Amino acid sequence: MWEEFSKDKGKLSKVAENIINGVHHLPEVESSNDDEEEEFPEGKVLYRIHKGRERKSSAVRKKKDKAIESGNLKCEICKFDFHETYGELG
Repeated sequence: MWEEFSKDKGKLSKVAENIINGVHHLPEVESSNDDEEEEFPEGKVLYRIHKGRERKSSAVRKKKDKAIESGNLKCEICKFDFHETYGELG
């Protein structure tokens, strides 16, 4: 990152402003590894901003186990019944 932006404070400022404003398309930034571009010319470097939520897998497993024990493994929101739809696999 330092090599890419240290000599171009204007580009750094624009990218930072876009991140702060939640812009989904950042200005195209040149790759810092020209050798890699020559070796793999089809590979274009893409920069993306994404947001995701992580769930604690042990909490999900506990919740599913409890639902299975009660014989009621359904979506709590839409009431979709996996067993009814997919059989034993569900």
